[in-house]
Parts: sequence; C-alpha cells; structure tokens
Amino acid sequence: MLTTSKRPSFVRKTRTSLLCVSLLLVSSCTGAASTDPSWEVELRARLQEFDRQDAPAVVVGIARQGETVFAEGFGMADLEQNIAATPDTIFHVASVSKQFTAFSIALLEMEEKVSREDDIREFLPYVPDYGTPVRIRHLIHHTSGLRSFGDLFMLGGQYMDGTWKQSQVVNLVAQQSALDFAPGSEYTYNNTGYSLLGEIVTAATGQTLREFTTENIFGPLDMTNTFVGDDETEIIPNRAKSYTSTSREDGSVTWKRHPLNFSTTGSTGLKSTASDLLKWGSNFSSLRDEKPELMEKVLPPSQLDDGTPINYGYALAEQYFASHRAIGHSGSEASFRARIAWFPEQDVSIVILSNFHIDNAALMHEIASIYLGETPSPEGNTIPPEVEQDPSLTTALEGSYLPEFGRLITLTSDQEQLIWSEQDGTVISEIIFHDDQSFETPGRRQYTYFTPEFDDQGEITGLIRHDEIDLNVRVPKVQPWQPDSDTLKGFEGRFYSGDVDQTYSFSVVDGVLLADSLWAPEPLVMTPSVEGRFDAEWPLNSVEFLRDAAGNVTSMTVHSGRVRNMIFEKQE
Repeated sequence: MLTTSKRPSFVRKTRTSLLCVSLLLVSSCTGAASTDPSWEVELRARLQEFDRQDAPAVVVGIARQGETVFAEGFGMADLEQNIAATPDTIFHVASVSKQFTAFSIALLEMEEKVSREDDIREFLPYVPDYGTPVRIRHLIHHTSGLRSFGDLFMLGGQYMDGTWKQSQVVNLVAQQSALDFAPGSEYTYNNTGYSLLGEIVTAATGQTLREFTTENIFGPLDMTNTFVGDDETEIIPNRAKSYTSTSREDGSVTWKRHPLNFSTTGSTGLKSTASDLLKWGSNFSSLRDEKPELMEKVLPPSQLDDGTPINYGYALAEQYFASHRAIGHSGSEASFRARIAWFPEQDVSIVILSNFHIDNAALMHEIASIYLGETPSPEGNTIPPEVEQDPSLTTALEGSYLPEFGRLITLTSDQEQLIWSEQDGTVISEIIFHDDQSFETPGRRQYTYFTPEFDDQGEITGLIRHDEIDLNVRVPKVQPWQPDSDTLKGFEGRFYSGDVDQTYSFSVVDGVLLADSLWAPEPLVMTPSVEGRFDAEWPLNSVEFLRDAAGNVTSMTVHSGRVRNMIFEKQE
C-alpha cells in the first residue's frame, strides 16, 4: 500500500500544469456563437415555461471556444425563501461528480502514483478478497462486479430519506460476501466503484477527495463555487433546494420538499454551478490541444476484458444530440437533475441544472438543435422515425417477458395500443414504435430500447434489449405463474442476510404474499412472475426462492437493480 505520510510532489506539479491550461484557456477565448441572434430568441421562448415564481428552476448555460454565450436561470432555487435561480446558484449535481473523481485518478496515473492495473486492495485492504483482483480500471469503467451501495443501503433498511455517510459505504463494502460478476466481464453502472475511487485518491495522496479536487482541479480552473460536499450538515449559501410535485384532482400541482441528506462522495456529492461547469466543459478543448495523452485516456470508449467495446471512459460517455456528437454525463439524485455535454467538433459546452425532475436529455436535444442546428445523423446513430403501432405486430408482441435479473414485463393491448406494465399493472407506460420495429417507453431511447426476436416460423419468442453501451441482451417470452393461496403459504418465513444485516419476514394476508422488515414503512406486495419468483417494489425488486432436494424452501436470492444474487437464508 502506498504511504500517506507526506503529500507527494505530484500535487504541486499538477496544480501548475492545470493552472497553465486554465490560463491558456482564458487567453485564447476568442470568438462566440453564431452572429445570428435568432437562436437566443428561440431558446428563450423554449425555456419560458420554466420562468415562474411558483415552481422550481432550470438553469441553462452555453459556452463556445471558452466564452459563455448564454447563461440564465428560469424559476426558483428556493420556493420557501422566494429566491430565484441564477447561473451562480449552487446545485447538487449527483453523478456528474464522477468525472471529477475519475479525472483525479487520471492525474495520479500521470504522476505514477497509481496505475489503472493496480488491484484496489493495495490501497483499500478492507475490500474482501474474491479470488480474482478488482482493478482500478474496473472501478472507472463500471466493470468491477461490486454491488452498488444504494441498493445495499435500501436492502439493509436505510431508506433514501435518511442520512447516508461515506463511512457506511466502506462498512458495506467490507461486509460483502460475493461479486455480481467476474471483474471485467460485464458492464453495470455502479456507484460503489466511484466511491472507492475517491477513497483511493485519499489513500494515495493523504488528502480527502474534497481537498485534492479543490487544489488540483477547481482552484486552477477558477471554479470558485464548486466543491465535493462531504458533510450533509454544512451550511451552503446560495444553494438550490430539491422539490417534487404532486397533482391535485383539478390538475394543478403542489410542490413539496425532496430533501437529500447524503454525505457520500466519489460517485456523487459535488456541488457546483452552471457558470463553473461551463469552465470545466471549455477546459476539454485545452486538454485536447495541450494534453492529448491525458485527453485520450479519459475519453470513451473503453472495453471489457474480452475486448468488447463499451461507451464509457473516465465517467464520460458519447451521445448524440440533434445529431451532433457530444461527450458528457448526467446526474440524478432526490429531485436534482444535472447534465453536461461537450460538443468537440464545435467546441461548445452546454450545461443543464434543475432542482426538480425534468427530461434533460430531451431538453439537451432541443437546445443543441436551436443553437447548433440539426445535421444529418452519422451512420449508425440515426434514430428511426416514429410510426403508428402496427396492429399485427402489436398482437404478436402481446405476452410476458422475463429479464434474467429484473421484473416481469407484460405487453398488453388497450384499444389497439400496446401498453407496457410491471407488477400486475402497478407500473404502466405507453410504448413508442419506430419503422424498424424497435420500441421503447417514453424518454428512454437514449438509454434502452427493444426489438422483437423471431424464430424460424416468424413467431416472437422474446425481446432483445439494447442498452446505452450497445450490448444486446435477450429477454425471453415466458408463461406467467398464478399460484393459489395455499401455494403462497409455502414461502412464508423469515430470511436473513449478513451482507446487509437484514431480515425479511414473508406472510400471506388475504391471499397475497407480503414482505416486511424492521425498518420498512409498510409491507411490500410480492407479485408472482414465474414459478418460485416474485416481483416487488425496490429494494426487493425481484426475488427467487430456492428449494432443497425435498422441495423445502431454504433460501431466497434478491436481484435489486444493481445487486444480483444476494442470498437470504431461511431462519428456523
């Protein structure tokens, strides 16, 4: 393990290097956006719906060649104190934090303080030995197989309206008995990995992640209102508060506070402003010109151990907005939403921050279309045109489909329109079809879409899920299971897991199997999917009961979003 007895000389070198890049950026900021002012008129008209004194805010910023050409807040940062949002309002930016954690690792790599091939146990000996090394690059690219801590907190009864601390993440990691998959064999987005990257920064430098990023990134780039929020009790002047909405019967909306009490870092925690994030986005072009080896390191794609490419670099992914190639990341926590995109061909950065839920991917597309204009999509990145549902395809798709680690998906027709549902209709959504027979639920095309799988006779036997890293996963068509009350009673009992120190109790009430635990606000309804398997609300999500040779239920496995195959043993 590297010594932490003194601060390495790297820190001073890095500060000087980044400061030079920052100064170069400032001195070379010439040129602005299109001289045609019509884009700004159109953009303001698009954002006008958010410009209210009785609703939360959206802040949008645009920079071109390092010069801010648009930055404005629409709506309120604080509804209780009647404070409007501005480009300098401080927002929680959730997973946008990850690129700064990853960039810290990249800087340490350049100074040979760490290597992407290092076993993380060299720095973090409390991580269990799983018999195969988890390397730093596995954390960076979400290929570690570690269980994501949010699901672990929830499975252990620590709900999202509580206080989550970084030390608790460390405790959970040390407690885990298994990985979800062999390191390097799959991609699954994972917050634990980035929390541990922050811990590695501390182990390698003797500084907290907050200290390191402030000295080596935010300070040199004059991001004066940006820092890693590592204390949920800290007073932060000029910060936006998080809000969620509920609808009244008359169609009007009531806003409620949606507090965030996390002090976890590395994967999240960053506090920043639109003005500061534009400086960060503009810095990419300077890095490209002045530090090409560093820029090449952090940009996507990366790959699995078998060479399969994945669209994820150092917390940066490639996407297309209005057919323009962009590099960036988004963030979502409580009701905060954040997105930053750098368009390398135009050297344009766009930032969207909000303190309530919006589809910022769709808004980014609109803003890019207004400011950059629409262009023909590059080959392979064209989204096929939307079409009306084909009745013959709709009929053929009807049925149930079961992901390996997810909840049962049921497709049913409603007045000749195919409807997506989960948990026996608890979750319902429309479906959008395209002329190549692909489809998705609203707002999900950027992340996941589906195509039907046909056999030799032309019958649909399953779906192919295409996710954001362009890996294709089969979701087979299945026959749903409808057990009677007596059958359900065979699943009653208490089940315990030491990985999260939690017991779930199952009982049948009025013909329904319910799951309860000490800290659960109310029991979870277990909806049968296929034999021996049930769906539920998060955190249980998908539960499969296991039997011994005599047919007795002995344990259950839980697939909870970003946790797979967690064993809960039945207690006698």
